[in-house]
Amino acid sequence: MLRPIRFGLIAAAADASELIQTAQAADGAGYSTIGLNDHFNSTVAPLVGLQAMAGATSRLRLSTAALNQDLRHPRCWPRKWLPSTSSLADGWSLA
Repeated sequence: MLRPIRFGLIAAAADASELIQTAQAADGAGYSTIGLNDHFNSTVAPLVGLQAMAGATSRLRLSTAALNQDLRHPRCWPRKWLPSTSSLADGWSLA
């Protein structure tokens, strides 16, 4: 039995709103999967970015292209992840 070919992409953006726009465009264009990388120069924390894209799309499968454990020391999480969360909530944050 033949399966249909599916296409995906790896997203990168300057902020969370740009990730949401990319995900919506990919969803509308018929892509099946979208992923995020986790690197030193990532501007949006990958799991927060995936949450934002999940809330803005209806059928895309989400994935991480890479999650770097060494970049996620518990003491560094608030500094790296709260700005991402704040940008998703129009400046609102718990910090």
